[in-house]
Amino acid sequence: MNMDHCPVEIVAHIFSLACTDDDSTSRSLSLVSRGFRAVSEPLQFRCLAISSYDKLKGITQHLSAKPPHLRQVKHLFIDVHPQGNSRRGSGVSSTVALVVELLNIVAPDLQSCTLCTQEHWSALLPLHLPALTELTLYTHLSAQSFTQSLQAPKLKFLHIACYSSFPSKLADCFTRIAPDLTHLRISGVSQDRDNGDLLEAVASLSPGSEAEPDVHSDPPATHNMSACAFPASLRTLVVAQAATRAIRFDSVYCLYTYLASQLERLGAEDTSGRLHVLKLAPYKRATMYWDFLAYDEQVLELREQWRSRLEGGCGCWNPKQVRVIPLTSRKPWLEVM
Repeated sequence: MNMDHCPVEIVAHIFSLACTDDDSTSRSLSLVSRGFRAVSEPLQFRCLAISSYDKLKGITQHLSAKPPHLRQVKHLFIDVHPQGNSRRGSGVSSTVALVVELLNIVAPDLQSCTLCTQEHWSALLPLHLPALTELTLYTHLSAQSFTQSLQAPKLKFLHIACYSSFPSKLADCFTRIAPDLTHLRISGVSQDRDNGDLLEAVASLSPGSEAEPDVHSDPPATHNMSACAFPASLRTLVVAQAATRAIRFDSVYCLYTYLASQLERLGAEDTSGRLHVLKLAPYKRATMYWDFLAYDEQVLELREQWRSRLEGGCGCWNPKQVRVIPLTSRKPWLEVM
């Protein structure tokens, strides 16, 4: 069929099926002809991948001048490095402020977002994103990032790719932020961070399991198990431990291996089928999952996972990448204590 005689609605639908990568396909279509440009213009920013501060600034300024129907960003990937020590009066960096400004522009239509930055991110969701269904954060997240977050009513997939500390009642935080959450992944879990009540929250997911007391704590930590309540809709929880590193001091080594051993025990004893505990191999230039030396490698991995999801793949939710620890008579978590 001659494209000149094809209804515009059909051409627009074909273009929408084609523009599922980053913005390269839509940009190529706009260069074919004036007719193609007119039809593809609403799709030009459907999928955006931003990998520099200059591009972030340019896209933000460009979209702010567009009418709402021509700035419908549905899938967004952002990787920006800090810009020196530039800070605004509120103490928020210029990079974070610009990211929030862009999110505010695309908020009505944004469905999936991956954010990578070495800046501190004050809240998982600093603004309302009513259409958001999938979120990946690879940035500095503190306990306040969870307690101060707004709600995402449609969020189904959440990947915490890095964190510095967790709040107490972590499961309740996830329930409040994403009441309809179905998939949760927490990566880079290690003993040398403030994990809040992570162990108790993980244990609450599997009936009959509970975290054993830490014999190296004085006094042993106590938590209210009834306070742990993940969303009832949660079907999958993936806990990815940090890569093992050599620690010279025995006391620190025991503290580190306690968390790892308890997570592996909970993964082995899980009967719900929802909990998956896996261990990550270290990157070539880093010994921990979160390390500035490994930042570029991590970003490449997250971008590939973002593209996989755009193409209908599993991304970080690929079952082949989830190693379930089998329940056997041997208990390896006791050997490292």
